[in-house]
Amino acid sequence: MAKQRLFQNERSFLRDMWDDERPFAVIIWVLCWWFLIPYFVFKWSYKYIYVPIDDKKEMEQLQEVAAEEKVKAKDELELLAQQLRDAAPTTPPDKMRATILLNTIERPTGTFRHSVDMMVELPEAERAIIYQHQLDFIEVENVLRSKDQLALMRRDRHEELDAISELKNPLSKAITRQLNQNADQLQKEERLKTTVGDLLVVPYQRLFDTAHEAKEHSDKLKTELLPQVRKLIDGYKTYNAAETVEF
Repeated sequence: MAKQRLFQNERSFLRDMWDDERPFAVIIWVLCWWFLIPYFVFKWSYKYIYVPIDDKKEMEQLQEVAAEEKVKAKDELELLAQQLRDAAPTTPPDKMRATILLNTIERPTGTFRHSVDMMVELPEAERAIIYQHQLDFIEVENVLRSKDQLALMRRDRHEELDAISELKNPLSKAITRQLNQNADQLQKEERLKTTVGDLLVVPYQRLFDTAHEAKEHSDKLKTELLPQVRKLIDGYKTYNAAETVEF
């Protein structure tokens, strides 16, 4: 959905007059067309000079905003990773260990989110097992999003749309509105997948609307997801690609 421009939906009034069976008016216009030279100069200058320049400038602004947001997000992740490292033991791990933090994040809109942040550390031998056998691609979770998660994502999209100024960034607002139209149905059908590799990313982070949901996910990491990773690693410690089995 692009910005509404002058002359965008304009039809030829010559064609309209001809369709209305007024050929005499067309003949008069042909004889006096030079009176409209200033109009056509303005129209073509606007359509073929001003509009392309304005669109290019607006696109550059959108790219700058996107680049700034990307840098900001990267800086926030680096700070979070450092926070996890500071909270973790300083000794090298003898076996897999996880440092989990529950944080509260204030958003620009004044609302609060609760995050589960985690750093998983592995001995070099166990990390080698994961990458040698490509265990990082194995899924440990594959579920549909809950109603609460869908409602949270819907609210986030609306807040993002409301934060965009219609006057300053009409193109950005129109694009965001268009993307949001089909997002609800797509996210209802989309499954939330977590792989071993996702858990090993530093920092691993999940956001929730309430502190209770964050605690539940923290418990799930400790009792379900991380034990699955532990079981996979142990299963490959004694794995032999060639063996003879008797029954």
